[in-house]
Amino acid sequence: MEDILKLVNPEYVGNFQEFCGLQPREQSGAESGVHPSERSEDNEFVPNIHKTNGFRKTKYSSCVKSRIDNDEPSCVYTENGRSSHPSLIEQTPYIIQYKSIYYVAKVGSFLGEELFYLIFFPFWIWNVDSLVGRQTVFVWCLVMYFGQATKDYLRWPRPPSPPVFRLETAHLQEYSMPSTHAMAGTAIPVVLFYGICTRYEFPVAAGVVLAVTWCVTVCLSRLYLGVHSVLDVLVGFLYSVAIIIIATPYFKEFDTFQQTHPSAPVVLFITGLALCTVCYPSKTQQSAKGDAVGTVAVTVGLSYGLWLNHHLGLTSPPEVTHPYAIASLTAKWLALSIIRMFSGAFVLALVREVVSTVSIKALAYLFSLEKPDKRHPTVQTAYKFISYFAMGVCAMWAVPYVHTIMGICRSQFYNEVS
Repeated sequence: MEDILKLVNPEYVGNFQEFCGLQPREQSGAESGVHPSERSEDNEFVPNIHKTNGFRKTKYSSCVKSRIDNDEPSCVYTENGRSSHPSLIEQTPYIIQYKSIYYVAKVGSFLGEELFYLIFFPFWIWNVDSLVGRQTVFVWCLVMYFGQATKDYLRWPRPPSPPVFRLETAHLQEYSMPSTHAMAGTAIPVVLFYGICTRYEFPVAAGVVLAVTWCVTVCLSRLYLGVHSVLDVLVGFLYSVAIIIIATPYFKEFDTFQQTHPSAPVVLFITGLALCTVCYPSKTQQSAKGDAVGTVAVTVGLSYGLWLNHHLGLTSPPEVTHPYAIASLTAKWLALSIIRMFSGAFVLALVREVVSTVSIKALAYLFSLEKPDKRHPTVQTAYKFISYFAMGVCAMWAVPYVHTIMGICRSQFYNEVS
């Protein structure tokens, strides 16, 4: 166990970054040759840093989980006796030697961001296969929820800088263990290509190569960008694999339940609300709860939209059983996909804006706040749940119905049932 815990040592991340071409830049060094996008937001040096082989080293103290009432981090890294708080953005200036690796890492990072999810899942559901999309969303919801909840339960800090170069600062307010990027970067491609290979005449070898490439790119990007330790990424990968193994065999039963059972909307809504409130393990300021709430809410909304499609008589079993042949890409499909995406994105953006504005004002009035404040803890959880739930319902029910009225809905959409 001690050998495994050593993988949390930030020096391993620093060595990997050095291997990939990241080098420290002296404070008095020239600005030329360092693109603004390649610099850290804060180029302040930390004093008394010792160099070894050109790389900054820092004393390392082991992480020990503890429950601290004042919400201080449960493990710290020290340099000359000073602790590093998860929300403290402390940067070591760097120079990027291999820009190609940097851009690949940024792509890997994007594959685990909210914007990617908002683009990818609707595109897949509206334009490719909604059944495979639902299966992927179901497992994605589980890995993201348990990953974020575990972060807030353990409360391990991010690797400190130095010795790590932080090329990304967007998630420093969250804790580190496990890497939810690694979890999602494992779950999405594995479940996606598993679904494709079981429903379509798709070469398994190609699916394996694509899934492995996706997973490795996302996982290694977390180390290259300096936001996770090796142990964070390894635990995230294994955590995700365990959830996939446990959850995937039950998808057919769950999909049938969420479509056909009369009480499914009530059961799923109450379950989702409980997961986001009383069941969530932490209420600290560095909490990743907002992401967990959004993930659960949009998944419950998708389930509710699927239930509406079934009970309104819009869905029907397919006439042909799988495996299906993969249709060739055509200019018509591409044009219709673009139209579906733009029209659907407009509907989702409109719904999100309206529902968020109305719910924030209503919740502020309900909780007797002086003015609407979406950062208020109770308001933040409630408005996010309501907003993302509404988006999920629209993505599965309202947008396809609008596409049907427009005459651009994919012909197989309402036949993709369990």
